[in-house]
Amino acid sequence: MNPQTRITLAMKLPLLLTLAVLAPNAHALDAACEPYLKAAEKGTQQPARHSVSDFGEDNRIEGIVVDDVLYANMGGQWRKVKKNFWADERGVHAEIRSGKIKMYDCKKVGRETVDGIATTVYSYRMDLPGVPPDKGEPAKAYVGDDGLVYAQQGGGAKIRYRYTGVTVPKL
Repeated sequence: MNPQTRITLAMKLPLLLTLAVLAPNAHALDAACEPYLKAAEKGTQQPARHSVSDFGEDNRIEGIVVDDVLYANMGGQWRKVKKNFWADERGVHAEIRSGKIKMYDCKKVGRETVDGIATTVYSYRMDLPGVPPDKGEPAKAYVGDDGLVYAQQGGGAKIRYRYTGVTVPKL
């Protein structure tokens, strides 16, 4: 994967994994999807977030958002990638709430620990306009008792998040 593709993925991966399984259809948000969407929205209210995205086959991207700026580490080099990052995620959440992006088949599937944090696991599907749907396994989100998302997986990718002790990386 070339560096520009990695930067693009680093910018969009949290958004895409928020969308996880994707295609078009407007509808009202399923009430069973509310706990996950509230947790995703709460994440955009945090002062900082660190994410590690694993696509398998030694393909890993690390991202940090501090003061609404996204930084990405690719190949051991940190780069400032995008300002106003939270607005992009909030825009996706608004499209889910409006029905422009369809989120459905939401289920509470159990409890698991992620990096020492107790979480409730939710599975879900999403359809994004113009993108063929993934008919594989539903995506999963791991929501802590504090209401924040600590992990997601779907479409062959896994992401872990943390919100404390996160600072701007050395560029």
